[in-house]
This record gives sequence, structure tokens and C-alpha cells, in this order.
Amino acid sequence: MTDDALASAWADVGSEDRERIGRALDAFRALIPRAVMTEGEGGPTHRSALRGLAYGLDELERTAEAREMYRTLAEVCETALADRAHLDASREQLIDDRLYARAAERIVGQDPDTVPPAVIADLDALIAEGEQQLGVAHGRVLWLLERRALWLTRRDTDEGLRAYDLLIARAAADQEGGGNHLMALAAKARELSRLDEDDVSALLWGHVLDGRRVLLGLDHPATLDAWWWRARTRFWSSDAIGAEADLALLVPALGRVRGEDDPLTLETMRFRVSVLRLLARSGAPAEDPLPLLRRITVLETARFGPTSRQVLNTRMVAVEVQLDGSDRAGRRGLVDEARAIVDDAAEHGPLDRVALRSRNLEARVLLDASAADRSAALADLARARAAERCAAIDDACAQRASARADDGHGGEGARASDDELFGELRRAWADRASGFDPLSADALDLLRAGADRLRSYGGDARRHEIGVRDELGARLRDAGRGEEALADYQRSLELEHALADESETPDERRGAATRIAQSRQAIGVTLRGLGRTAEGEETLSRAIADAERDGATRSAIDGLRNSRALALQELGRTDEACAEMRALYDASGDVHRAIDLAAVYLNSDRPAEAEALLRPVLEALEAEGAGESVPALRVLGNLALAACQLDRDAEAAASYDRLYEVQVRVLGPEHRDTLITLHNRALEERHLGRPAESARRFEHALEHRTAALGARDPHTLSTLAALAGAVQDGGDLPRARLLAEQAVTLSTEVLGPTHPLTLHRIRDLDGILAALGREEGERETLASATRADFAAEAPSGAEGETAGRQNSLRARASKTRSALIGGVVVALIIGYLIWSRMS
Repeated sequence: MTDDALASAWADVGSEDRERIGRALDAFRALIPRAVMTEGEGGPTHRSALRGLAYGLDELERTAEAREMYRTLAEVCETALADRAHLDASREQLIDDRLYARAAERIVGQDPDTVPPAVIADLDALIAEGEQQLGVAHGRVLWLLERRALWLTRRDTDEGLRAYDLLIARAAADQEGGGNHLMALAAKARELSRLDEDDVSALLWGHVLDGRRVLLGLDHPATLDAWWWRARTRFWSSDAIGAEADLALLVPALGRVRGEDDPLTLETMRFRVSVLRLLARSGAPAEDPLPLLRRITVLETARFGPTSRQVLNTRMVAVEVQLDGSDRAGRRGLVDEARAIVDDAAEHGPLDRVALRSRNLEARVLLDASAADRSAALADLARARAAERCAAIDDACAQRASARADDGHGGEGARASDDELFGELRRAWADRASGFDPLSADALDLLRAGADRLRSYGGDARRHEIGVRDELGARLRDAGRGEEALADYQRSLELEHALADESETPDERRGAATRIAQSRQAIGVTLRGLGRTAEGEETLSRAIADAERDGATRSAIDGLRNSRALALQELGRTDEACAEMRALYDASGDVHRAIDLAAVYLNSDRPAEAEALLRPVLEALEAEGAGESVPALRVLGNLALAACQLDRDAEAAASYDRLYEVQVRVLGPEHRDTLITLHNRALEERHLGRPAESARRFEHALEHRTAALGARDPHTLSTLAALAGAVQDGGDLPRARLLAEQAVTLSTEVLGPTHPLTLHRIRDLDGILAALGREEGERETLASATRADFAAEAPSGAEGETAGRQNSLRARASKTRSALIGGVVVALIIGYLIWSRMS
């Protein structure tokens, strides 16, 4: 009876189920006095119960108690060894147990990543003792060598892996292909997987699996464990097909040996679902995972109950699988299932992770269904549920804050942490805003409300407030509300500095420096968009120096340098801009850097250099099979623009036509890049001396840009201004005046009265007024208003900045008509590239 109780307790303590482990501890405690009475102190059952009790305490993270119990086990073994009555029958096992207990006493509770050298030294001493008393290839000695290799790897990867090789060699020398040899291979395979070398790990697990099949049989637990490891490491090393081949056979094998409702069997079934989903998304042939998910749901319902977290999570995965599918007809039914899951999850409380995830899923389902259905009723339902979700998560955040004030700690187990709650609140407000046009007042107001709500919580909410404000800033900037965007970016920077002050480790400080650099880049770019280019360049220049001093990542520093180069170009310091862009491209070879450099060349009237740069870049992309990727299409657009600036207008027009055809097919007709091509193609008609056709094309481009981007988008305004110029070329001066006045009014409101493009459009309007023969007084009124705007906007002592704007304006005016028009278009392309990076 004692043997059965001992076996049952060991099964529970190794289950990884905290409730079962707790029962096992009670069983071991009850077994200890009975074992002492029947076998005497230090007998096999007594030692096994002590070892199981220590192991269970460690599993429950009761480190001090576990360490004390291992010490007790070692002392019991040492007492028994001193008693000659034990020496003949069980001396070897006593030494084995003693070595295990002393090693466990030293390593339990230790962090492998900060293991002190004294622990390694103690293991070395125990290994030497074991080699002397048990032999160099004894199982306990090999176990100690494996522990030593594990801890060494955390301190020095190469040294640790050499220690694993020593372990494998020693085990193989004793018996190649034997149990100890296979265990040594498995130990190294596990560590290689931890080091993300899963391809090599999978190969080793293959050897272990083959060996255990021969040695132990297919259904042995150790064989199944090796099979499970190989399936996972194959998947983690991007061999999803191989992983699925393993899992298709492993799942039924586990069900046969352990039972379908066994925790490991269920975990393996769930893992197979993930593999099947990945294969389906990649276009590879794969089984439909839905039948498997339904079987898991049945098994989990029987084992855990219909509203258990396990069942709810599986039901959510089933909904996600159907969202991934191409069947649009069943989307409405998913709305009802998602809502049912939300209702069932509510019993776990608002702070539970499964309740939060269910609301997240419902938002995704409603968004997807609204896109497929387009009915007003469904859109209203999505918005109502989004508002309900925000309120529910906000209540959960308030509840957590109140609980923390009362008892000083947050949630445990299945309850979401503070960071998770605030992350869900951030996503809830963002999803709520997604029910409206991205640049609409409704969407922007909702993002503002979300940011302010997160601000009210402070603490762990600050990082999530930054995320919302950065998104809000990008949208405000795209909507032409640069001053508001600037305020949000400055608030983000303030928060980043506060978080940086709390950084403790070097990695945390480097991460903070990187985020600060990115925040300052957003501010610098926004200042450029407001026409405060000199201020933006100064901001970016200081940010570069600080980022390099504080250890920000190279990519963050290069982003700052890229933005500063664009500012230098706008300030007329084109040689510096080109040199900086060239240095960035030469250091990285990145195609996006090449596009940026080409744009600077084009904006500096250096089209031949742009062409020479981009042709080999395009050839390389085509050789890689990426000839229709977004970067390749942007390269083609800039090559067409270079041809335009080199007066090869017919070639440029033909290039734009081919590019537009591909963009419509690959990106869609409303994509920003497609619309840029539509705009540029209309410009080519002006260059070719066909103003009527140019005006017709500009009207078409204006219609599409207004529909896709809104009437106040800076790109839309550029097309409006260009249409005015084409109409002027065609001789319809009254209509040209109306269009130009509209462009000036909107540009003043959106970009600001002293932005270079606003000033350019004012000059164009002045030219139309002159052509109409307007009185000098009317033109002087326009000029006086412009001068007043400069006086109001220019900061005290900022004459250099104003002069820079005026010099830039004079430089533009002095170009030929072709170069002038080209210059405006290239400025748009540069603005688009920066806008897409920052948004």
C-alpha cells in the first residue's frame, strides 16, 4: 500500500498542476513517519518521500522550505552511510541520493543567469566525489555534469556547450546509444533550443527519438517526450511542414498512451492547431483545424467545465480560425459567437485575462463583419460595443487601482497585471477610433480621450499613453493639424524622459535612449511640416548628439540623421543633405535609404545622379523577385521623375503609365503612392504642352485624392494648386484665380501661413492676379498679409529662419518651369516618405 501511495504522490508532484502538487505534499508528509516506522530512518521510502517533498516545494516556488528539505535529505543519507547496517545493501543509492540532495540544496532558487562562481565550484567538488565513489559514467555523475553545463552556458555560452560535449562524450564512451547517452544528447538539445538554435536542436532530438524508439519502444514516456520536443523545435526553426508531419502522428500516440484528455495531449493538440493555422496562412496545403478545435472543446468541457478558461480560450481560437478563412458569408454568425464568449467570460471577473481577451476578439469580429457587410446597423453595433468595451476595461483599471490602494498588490494567476490592463485600455480606445475615418474629428477625439484617460492613471499607464499620443500625433500631422500634433509629441517626450529616469540596468537605459531619440525625431519632422525647418534641424541635431552619447540603437540614430538631412535640404544646404544621405546609404545598402537619397538629388536638381543611383537598385530588386514590391515601385516613380527633370518627358509619361497600371493592381487605386503617380502623370502633360489634358488629369487626381485622403490633406492641396496652374496655362484665368485662392486659403489653414508651399502658392496666385491685370493695390494686400503672417510667426531673433524661407522661395522662383514643377513634386515624395516612417 505504501508503494502505491508513493507512486501516486510522485505522479501528482510531476504533473505541473499546482493543486495536484499540493495534494502530493500532503501525501509525502503522511508517508514519512510510516516509512521511518517500517524501514527505519534513511530507508528507500523515507528518502523518496523526502526527495518528493523537496521537489514539490521547489515547484511551488517555496524556495527556503525546499532548500531546507534537501538539506534534511542529505543529512539523512549521511547518517545512514555512517551506519554500517546500510552499507552492504544500499550504499550506492545512498551516495547517489546524497549527491543529488547536496547539489539541489546549492542550486534551488538560484537564477541561472547570475549564478555565482561558488556554485560551479561546489558542483565540481560533488562531481569529483561522485567520480571517485560511483565511477565516471555513473548516472548521478552524468546528471551533475549536465547541471554544471546548464549553469556554465548561462555564464559563457561557448564554455557551457563544450561542457555538454564532454558530457555526451563520456556517456557515449560508456555505452553509445544507451540511455545515458540519449539523455546527454537531449540535455544539449534542450539548451540549444533555449539559445534559439532550434534547427540544430531539432536534429539532435531526431537522434534521441530514433534511439529511444529502439531502446524503449514507441509508447514509452521518454520517447514521446523526445517526439514532442522534435515537433516543436522543427516548428520554431521554420519547418512547419516537418512539425505537422510529427504532430499528425504524435497526437494519436499520446491519446493512446496518456488519454485524450491528458494535459500534455491537449497541449499537443492545441500546438498542432497553431501549426495548421501557420501553414494555411502561408498557402501550404494543410488540414482544416476547426474539427480538431471542436474535439478539444469537447474534451476540455468534460474535464474543466463549459465556461472554464481552457474552453473559452479554445472557442476564441476557433473564431479566429474562421476569421482567417475566406468564407465571408458566415461573418454575421461569428458576431453572435463572440458575444456569447464575452458573456461566458464575464463570470471570471473584469480583471481576468480571458475576459479581456474575449472583448478584444469581439472588437476584431465586429470590425471584420462591418467591412464585409457595410450595413449601418452593424456599424452602429460595432461602435456601441466598442464604447461598452472601453467602459468595462476602464472600470477594471479603476477596480485594480482601488484594490492596490487597499492591499498594496495587484492580481495574480489568471488576473491581468497593471501593464496588461492598461495595454487593453489603449487597444480599446484605438479600436473604438477605428470605427471612423482615420483623420476624422470623431477618430481624433476618441484617441485624445483615450490618451487623457490613460494619463489619469499615471504609473504603468504612461508607456501606453505614449503609444496613443504617438498615434494621435501622426494622424493630426496627416490631417494638417501640426501644432496639435506637436503638443502630443512633446507630451510623449516628457513621459519618455520620466521613464528614463527610472531605468536601472544598462539595457533599460539604452532602451530609454532609443525611445527618446524616436520621440525627438517625431518632433523634428513635425516642426519641418509646420515650416519651422531651422528649428526642426536644430532639434534633430541635438537629438543625434544625445542619442550617440546615451547609447541609442544605430537604427534610431540613423533615423534622426535621415530626418535632419531632409531638413538640411529644405534649408538650401543641399550638399550637406546629399553627403549625409549618401553616408547613410553606403553604410546600410538599404533600398529605403537609396530612395531617400534619390529624392534629395531630385529636389536639388541633380536628376542624373538620382538615375545613376537607382538603376542598379532596381536591377537588384528585380533579381530578387521583388520587382513589384512597394520599394521597387517607389524606385520606378523616382526614375520617371528623373527622366522628367532630364527633359525626357515622353519617356517619363510612358513610365508613369506603366507604373500606375502596376500600382493599381498591387497597391490599389486609392493608395497614397498610386495617387502620387496619378498627380505626377498629370504634371507631365503640362511639360508636354498639353494644358487641357493636364487639367483633365488633375481634376481626376483631385477627385481621387479628396475621396481617399480628404479635402484638407497636404497631398490633396498640392493637386489643387497644380490644377490651378494647369487651368492658368489653358488661359482660363478667372477659374485659375478661384482655384488658386482656394489653395492658398486651405494651405494657410492646414500648413500655416509661412510654410514654403503656402508661400509658393501665394506667389502663384499673385502671378494670376498680375495676368488678370488686377490693380497693384489688390496684389499689395496679398503681400501685406503675407508679411504680417511672417511677423506673427517668426520667433524673436529668428531672422535666419525667415531668411532661409525667403531664400528658398527665391531659389524656387529662379528655376525653369520644368524644374520648378518637378521640385514641388519631389518635395511631395519626400514628405510622403517621412510621413509613412513616422506614422
